[in-house]
Amino acid sequence: MKRETEKIIVPVVDFKGEKVKELELPDNIFGLKMNHDLVFQVVRILQLKNKKPIAHAKGRGEVSGGGIKPRPQKGTGRSRQGSIRSPLWKGGGVTHGPLNERNYDLKLNKRMKDLAFLQILSDKAKQSLIVVEGKIALKESKTKFADELMKKIFANKKIKRTLMAQDFDDKSMARSFYNLPYLKLISVKNLNILDLMNFPQLLLSEQSLNDLIDFLSQKTVAKK
Repeated sequence: MKRETEKIIVPVVDFKGEKVKELELPDNIFGLKMNHDLVFQVVRILQLKNKKPIAHAKGRGEVSGGGIKPRPQKGTGRSRQGSIRSPLWKGGGVTHGPLNERNYDLKLNKRMKDLAFLQILSDKAKQSLIVVEGKIALKESKTKFADELMKKIFANKKIKRTLMAQDFDDKSMARSFYNLPYLKLISVKNLNILDLMNFPQLLLSEQSLNDLIDFLSQKTVAKK
């Protein structure tokens, strides 16, 4: 497991978006070198797990009708036909069509998944796509105030699609962030690879960052 040699520093901003201090992130979690082939393989397998085969074409055995032989075997001068539901006939079954019986599940080792997760986090830290706010709180549980807070944190720049990893005790406050169209709120322990790939920026409070580090440090792959 290759690690970067440089220190990983992330700034901590206040509710006005001003930097108040810096935190050094542990290199066994945020200092891994990106293996694009591994990440591609893991993301592909996870996406396939969510894929459900819906398209289904009926074969000649599934199409209704066609129980009687359409014409005599001999004497007409025409070709032999046994059923009007043959793929050769209009309204007949489909040959080699899509089936909803396909299984897309592929094997994914836990170590591969854990490594890919840490490498994606490391890459976000390297590209300064991890934003840490001292304490995420609102003066009132309203989406308007949540939007104002986000604009201040990101210094009124165009806010990219953001993933917020935060555990709120107040459900009404959490609902204020749920309503923001550019943001997805998720629990720290539910942070996952697909969400990290789908959302460019990761926003955490300082407490959430510490909880995430403690949670990932318990994994065997992070200790090696």
